[in-house]
Amino acid sequence: METDATSYKVRRIRHDPRVTVASCTVRGRLTGEPVPGRAVVLHEPETSHVEAMFAAKYRGDLRVLRPWWRAKAALHLGRPRGESVILAITPD
Repeated sequence: METDATSYKVRRIRHDPRVTVASCTVRGRLTGEPVPGRAVVLHEPETSHVEAMFAAKYRGDLRVLRPWWRAKAALHLGRPRGESVILAITPD
């Protein structure tokens, strides 16, 4: 999962890595049972591999979304995005 480095969830995970995850629709409607797990913030050497995997899996989506995010940032629309981090979530 890629997210803003200053977000509450990243601060919380750095303090307490316990999480609960469940499969859901794109709108967040649960489709599966919640499962306990652990999350960690990946460091730079690990992120390049994950970014390559994202690019391969979500190639079409990223062609649309990345320019949209950049345009929003350039026009200062929405919440400003800072540096991003990638979270690795592992079920227990």
